[in-house]
Amino acid sequence: MKADEFDEGSQAREVVSQLDAPDFDIKQARQLYKDLPLDRKNEISLTQAEYNKLRSGDKGLVRDDLENWSAWSPPYVAAGITSADEVSTGLGGVPIISPGPRRYFQFKVDYLSEDLFSAKGIGSLSFDFSRPVLATEIVGEITPRQAELGQKTAFSLAFIPNMRPEVDQGFSSLEISTPVKVDAVDRIGMSLPDGSRLEQDFSDSDLSDLPVERGDFRIDLVEEHRFQISFPKVENSRIEAGQMTVLEVAFQCVVLRTGTAFSSLALSETPGEVPQRIVGGNVFDLSRAGANATLIRNPGNLVVQVEKKGDLLININAVPAIFTPNGDQINDSAQIHFDITDLISGANVGLRIYDLSGSMVREIYRGVDQSGRFTRTWDGTDGQGNTVPPGLYIFNIDLDTDGGKAEASGLIGVAY
Repeated sequence: MKADEFDEGSQAREVVSQLDAPDFDIKQARQLYKDLPLDRKNEISLTQAEYNKLRSGDKGLVRDDLENWSAWSPPYVAAGITSADEVSTGLGGVPIISPGPRRYFQFKVDYLSEDLFSAKGIGSLSFDFSRPVLATEIVGEITPRQAELGQKTAFSLAFIPNMRPEVDQGFSSLEISTPVKVDAVDRIGMSLPDGSRLEQDFSDSDLSDLPVERGDFRIDLVEEHRFQISFPKVENSRIEAGQMTVLEVAFQCVVLRTGTAFSSLALSETPGEVPQRIVGGNVFDLSRAGANATLIRNPGNLVVQVEKKGDLLININAVPAIFTPNGDQINDSAQIHFDITDLISGANVGLRIYDLSGSMVREIYRGVDQSGRFTRTWDGTDGQGNTVPPGLYIFNIDLDTDGGKAEASGLIGVAY
């Protein structure tokens, strides 16, 4: 739009005149536009129809607005497709993975078909959202961000919410995703804006007997790939003012693939409400420097790297090493444990039992697995369901990926 298209003396006319000045370079123009309030940006911006009417020589390059919008997400999986009945009852679907909360979001649907006579159409679209949100934003960071492959590591995960007083709902529980089941939750703490601190030690807790509650804190759930904790409700935390509530949880876990993200969700106290995703940022800098630090968002602050060692199968053992499958309910089976590391996609995995002559006794498992911690059970029977004779047996794990194969074996004893 040209300056003379706006009213004489208007701020819009003044801004556009500055932007059109021949001695005003592109960097200055971008900064000037960036600093304008949203309503002023909308006033001077071109619509797509107005842009299309411009002569080719007047058209500038159209760039994605990555300051106010996130990049396009990867395609959503087919699991998000639901029936009309599921939509009406709130079932099915998949989480929206774009950063949130946001006031607006865009979506697009691409149609692909090899059928010349196929038609395109969408039956319906349904989105679940929470309003007001739990917090304007919740930032998280994990340390250390480098771990030993397959070794138990002590991590500290910290969170700082940014909240609008008396507007945002607040929250009192978090769900933290983990690559395998956590070995321990050692400590949960909270530093409050008034300088006080609440903290409870859970290092001696039995995670098989939950919930465990101590003071104002609680471990609610520990499962294979996640755990949940509760704490006093967070309702006041303002990053810009340096008046922050800092949540911290210390736990022990194993990492089996480089680039493992410890993504987290804040959970609403109201059943059925949409959880809020935590974004990565410089939480530890903010907690130390207060109002003197600047929030820097970085998804990598929730990601842990490991050094690649080339071993796809690690931490292999059988427990107990000798078992007695005689039906007395004591040591009647053996658990064969193993970790699969550093897989981007699934791999064909098999577990077989052999006798010492090399003859296969039984195939315990055959399937597709990804990086993770696995346990398979042998009850001491062969492929026909008969109890095997006492003696030593060999268990063999084989793994076949697009990048290569791996194999590992061990001994297991049967006694009566």
